Amino acid sequence: MRWEISNNTMMKADLVTQDIVASTDWTRPVCFAITTGSDVYLNMQKYFQINGLVYQIMPIENAQLNEGSMGRINTETLYDNLMNKFKWGNMDKPGVYLEETTLRQTNNYRNLFYRLAIRLIETGDSARAIKVLDRCLEVMPEENVPYNQLMLAIAQAYYAAGGAEKGNMLVKRVSEIMGDKYRYYSRFKGNKKFASVSQDVEESSQIYNYAIQVAEQNKQPELAAELRKGYEALMSGR
Repeated sequence: MRWEISNNTMMKADLVTQDIVASTDWTRPVCFAITTGSDVYLNMQKYFQINGLVYQIMPIENAQLNEGSMGRINTETLYDNLMNKFKWGNMDKPGVYLEETTLRQTNNYRNLFYRLAIRLIETGDSARAIKVLDRCLEVMPEENVPYNQLMLAIAQAYYAAGGAEKGNMLVKRVSEIMGDKYRYYSRFKGNKKFASVSQDVEESSQIYNYAIQVAEQNKQPELAAELRKGYEALMSGR
């Protein structure tokens, strides 16, 4: 492994990390939690492999991508973990309450399902990709884990795997959610009140518009036309 530490300062924890990497000499796995900030990685991201909720350091160089797509996918291990081994804390049970911190973590889980599905599609295994995406919806249903813009990525994966019907369902549902949010936040009157939610208004509009683009890009003209009609009505206040 060859990498350059880009940190301007080195903390004691960074020295400990270097010592662990150097002294284990591949006799045991060295991992970072996927929720750890990138400032502790010491620029080793190009040697990450993702097995689940950890990045394992491996002597295999791969492209350094953005924060949400770092790490080489260990397909079989990740598939077994997500589909068979991981316990999901009853998130699929009606009435289970997930507080704000836990809800934020679910974005990481949904991203793992998405990344695994895309990797399976790339290797020609669309059948298992569909199973992975179905499992994602099963363990994190909308009633307990509200849908957000990340579900448009799940929809993209469905389209790529040949599951257009489920992709359409997600795109339409996300656009409905964003339309409701736009209408709600647009009701705030007065400069001060509206200023406090202006970012929410803009975000919901952008995500709705992106949902239309997703439908168009995946050759769903009827759905795209339906969503565009709704978007135009929303923007005009009708």
